[in-house]
Parts: sequence; C-alpha cells; structure tokens
Amino acid sequence: HGSMLVRILGPLDVSSDSGSLSLGGRKQRVVLACLAVRIGRVVPVDELIDAGWGDDLPANPANALQYQVVQLRKIIESDASHPQYLVTSKPGYQLDPDTVTTDAEQFEAALAAARQAFATGDIDRAASLVEEALALWRGPALA
Repeated sequence: HGSMLVRILGPLDVSSDSGSLSLGGRKQRVVLACLAVRIGRVVPVDELIDAGWGDDLPANPANALQYQVVQLRKIIESDASHPQYLVTSKPGYQLDPDTVTTDAEQFEAALAAARQAFATGDIDRAASLVEEALALWRGPALA
C-alpha cells in the first residue's frame, strides 16, 4: 500500500512513493484539486462536473467526468484497475484518507501540535512547529 501527497498550499503538485507526478490537463487538475480540498469526503459527480465545466457542459457530462477520472488514475495509480488513491464512492469520488495526505492536513496538524506545545509551556517547540507549518506554504493556495 503506497502513499500519495497532494500539495495545494501553492501550485497543485502531486508526489507518490515513486516521486513527483506530472499531472494532465486543466480538467484533471480541477478534479484532483476539488477532491484534495475535501480529502476523505465524497465529492458528488454533479459538483465535480460543475467545477470542471461550469456552464460549458459537454454533451454527456457524466461520461466526460469519468474520462477525466480514468486519465487521472492512469497518472496517479500504479494499477488503475484497482485504485488506491482516487476511489469511487457513491454518489461521486474521493481521495482515500488512508493513502493520500495533503499539505493542508500537515499544516493543520503542525498548528495543532504547536497549540499543544504552547499550552504546556514549551514555547520553543511551539515556535518551531509554527515555522514548520508556515514553510508548507509555497504561494497562494492552488495557484
């Protein structure tokens, strides 16, 4: 069971155990970003279609979305027929929180640890954790 990191605190970036992954076109990036922002929760098909196409809907939006998901899986999954990162969950898709982490989650965890350290009087550790959290930011979110 591998793991994947999706970085959204700056330009969208993905890496897995095998290194940095080169993402596909705009629609694949939009789908992945929508899933990453709501990691571990099912994002309904309708919301993904709206994010990817807006008012410029293709003839068959559900098929168009499914095509983008298939293409995305070819990039991020070691075996696209048995996805471990981007999973189908009615009524849509989600990134599996057991195999995928986001830098936003790492940021939140570091801040929570910093608050805990501060509460126990360990000011140096708290400051170090805040610096660690801030270092995760590489620019405007999803630039």
